[in-house]
Amino acid sequence: MASLFGGPVVAAISAPIAGAYRIFIGGGGVYVGVAVVISCSLLGLLYRHLHQKGLVKIGTLQLLLFGLIVHVVEVGLFTQLPAEVVERVMNTVAIPLILTFTPATAFLGILLIDIENRARTETALKESEAMLSRHLQHTPLASMTIDENFVCTQWNKAAERIFGYTTEEVLGKDLAKIMIPDHSKDEVLEILDKLLAQEGGTHSINENRTKDGRHIIVEWYNTPIIDERGKAIGISSLCEDVTERETIRQEQQALAIELEQRNAELERFVYTVSHDLRTPLISIKGLIGLLQQDIDANNTARIESDMGKINKAADSMGDTLSGLLELSRIGRVVNPPEKGSLTHLAEKAAESFREEIERRGMVLDIRNDMPQYWGDSLRLLEVFQNLIENAIKFMGEQSSPRIEIAAQSKGEMI
Repeated sequence: MASLFGGPVVAAISAPIAGAYRIFIGGGGVYVGVAVVISCSLLGLLYRHLHQKGLVKIGTLQLLLFGLIVHVVEVGLFTQLPAEVVERVMNTVAIPLILTFTPATAFLGILLIDIENRARTETALKESEAMLSRHLQHTPLASMTIDENFVCTQWNKAAERIFGYTTEEVLGKDLAKIMIPDHSKDEVLEILDKLLAQEGGTHSINENRTKDGRHIIVEWYNTPIIDERGKAIGISSLCEDVTERETIRQEQQALAIELEQRNAELERFVYTVSHDLRTPLISIKGLIGLLQQDIDANNTARIESDMGKINKAADSMGDTLSGLLELSRIGRVVNPPEKGSLTHLAEKAAESFREEIERRGMVLDIRNDMPQYWGDSLRLLEVFQNLIENAIKFMGEQSSPRIEIAAQSKGEMI
């Protein structure tokens, strides 16, 4: 068995030792005993050679057959003993020897196979652990391991680079106290508790503190370490500093929000352009019709009046365009507040629609007792213009349409 499982070197050591011991015992069968030792070693080496060539396997049945061959050869060598001994050996020892030591040889072989497999597995495991350790030491990701009390048991070079602590400074220390800022400690400890309870927490992004006091954003990939009873006894983690990435992402989100706001402002701007330019255009269109009538009637006084009103409407359009250009330049215009009369403001707004109101036979009633205001006169004028325009537009088929403009104070509000 030493030759089979140990090879030529082991055979070269074990066979001489066994042979020398047999010679030391002495007796009439010393040469037969030495021959048995040599033959067993040679048979073991032969079996090993055939196995390495892939011609035979090493299994239970194969070991039984090997044990049978070895002990049949051994019994055959017993025939070289003195004649009076051979008969006695054959009658009393041969059969029991074969029946007993054949399965014993197989059993010993099975034990040696198991030991060899265990040794091979342990060697492979140690090599794998060494390779993993080398990989973790050279990976750009920080790698660390903590036990169930958050005490650090492993820390690689990338972790030293990212967090600033050397391996000697953190091994055996509570990482929760070293790396977690006070304001996020509850959140991170909840993640770690979930990991130990095997209820999640395998991926997280949270804030951590470095040795020099900087706060960085770190993305974590966590795996609970489970013992043979299925209990989590620690956490193995890989992480990377994503502070720059998160900063860029937040800036992109801010830009997206700003773009959305700008688009909304653009929509409002387009609406304002279309609405605010329509009012003087309507007035100019109506005045042109009246001007044509006055020209046909050769009414010089009315022609001058019409031309003045058209010029006034054009000035109003110019003021509106100037305001819109300023709005497009700075996004939002807030004129300085001033005190004024709402009645006067409403009458000024109504001037742009005077001809349209008369043409449609509408009555415009502007109350004289409206309160004073304190605010942006230009924007309030646009409010009244929009209200009057909408009233004209949506008067329907009324027989006696009437527009009333009134206001009242409620505290500081109108």
